[in-house]
Amino acid sequence: MGLVHLGVLGVLVALLRCSGPDRAYISDNINIYMVARYGPSVIGTLTTALVRTTVRDLQCMYPYIQMADDGPGWCGGSRASTTIAYPFWPGPLYRFDSFSLCLVFTSFASLQVAFKANLLQVHESDQGWIVQVSTIITYILLVMYGIQVVFFLSVIKWLWSRETGIRSS
Repeated sequence: MGLVHLGVLGVLVALLRCSGPDRAYISDNINIYMVARYGPSVIGTLTTALVRTTVRDLQCMYPYIQMADDGPGWCGGSRASTTIAYPFWPGPLYRFDSFSLCLVFTSFASLQVAFKANLLQVHESDQGWIVQVSTIITYILLVMYGIQVVFFLSVIKWLWSRETGIRSS
């Protein structure tokens, strides 16, 4: 997952570096039109789906990880936040915990489809197709994908140190 996002970061940097001072590419190939017009939306949709799937899987696994983990926070007994009943527990609507953070992160990630759809503008000219790169949107997407890479790395680091009940101790 993180590798896909790193790849997208690389493509965004390449778009900025290779487009020149006018931030435009000129081509007479009709395939360039199709890729520039529909490619960013497809990539944005796929990466958003990856983020949503990861967050949803974390929400499903979290109670089981909490039950299996005998880490320093374990004090015996059960609380609703450490059992599989957590998603159904009637608690405060706005509580700052990992699930609220994941919900905000998923909403944040959903915006990238809209930004990706406006990343490239395609115009027809006498020379062929002119693909214009939006500099501001490119920088916004660089920040968004950078945050997502940090998120994926932190999830990997967090899961690496947890006892899930699946691995042998």
